[in-house]
Amino acid sequence: MTATTESSSLADRAPDPDVLRAHLLEADPGVLVAVLAQMTGDPSVIDRYADKIDHVPDPPERAGTTDQQTAELLADEIIDALGRERAADAIPFDDRDFFVRLLPIALGSPVDDEHVDLLLEQGGFRPSQPTLPRTTPIPSSTSVAIIGAGIAGIAVALAAAEEGVQFQIFDRNNEVGGTWLTTRYPGIGVDTPSAYYSLSREVNPDWSNYYPQGAEYQAYLVSLADKHDLRSHIRFGTEVEALWWDEEGQQWRSALAPLTVPSTSTTPVSWSPPLVTSTVRASRSCAVETASRAPVFTQRNGIRNWTSRARRSR
Repeated sequence: MTATTESSSLADRAPDPDVLRAHLLEADPGVLVAVLAQMTGDPSVIDRYADKIDHVPDPPERAGTTDQQTAELLADEIIDALGRERAADAIPFDDRDFFVRLLPIALGSPVDDEHVDLLLEQGGFRPSQPTLPRTTPIPSSTSVAIIGAGIAGIAVALAAAEEGVQFQIFDRNNEVGGTWLTTRYPGIGVDTPSAYYSLSREVNPDWSNYYPQGAEYQAYLVSLADKHDLRSHIRFGTEVEALWWDEEGQQWRSALAPLTVPSTSTTPVSWSPPLVTSTVRASRSCAVETASRAPVFTQRNGIRNWTSRARRSR
């Protein structure tokens, strides 16, 4: 389920009905019930189809199943809904009670109430909300240092840009991507479904596989950087060697080392809070860097005298 705020006809964007129908007949019918219900805002969709959907284990998830007749009816209704305007009295996309009814049909298992608001937000049905109530505006002098231009660093950068906060990203590599840029063993891929391992604000309809290969995911991250002009905020080839809190100035300070010069030539840079740092979340920071960027080689007696070929994997 993904959200749309458009109430006008979608017919101009619909593909060939026969092709679309063939794809819909292969899709998870539980998910399609939720899709149809959200497209139409019609609660009777749940009443008509909920009891006709069963779920079977499909690790790491559960998959919906139904009979052929029900699958065909679902496909036809979705195609028909694409050519019609959403009714004026349709239930809103972000209606919580309606969404709660759809979740077990789409997912095949109950969802605890504590997760519902997060799913509404992550699905794009509601705007992102701060975890804690915001009682004061973000000071205009706030600047954020982001260490790492992988998926987490990109997500933080987009959030900062959305709030109008100054930010700069530091990355030791010469391109965005983080671990998907540097880890290239044969067959590397994403072990999380592509639709989940994406930014909810940047849904990609063109994944070639449910679990894309590393190069394809890297291309997705590059496209995000290009689309949002993040490169103008990134200092590539720069390693953050030290971080410390300047109590007097109430700022984080970082020692930056260009990788083209000796690491002793560090340049202190000051940033007002919050500082986005690696692996540890302080009161005004969050993790954006993977722990696997620097390999640690085996130190064994006699290893330096080894003259044959050696390989290391991780």
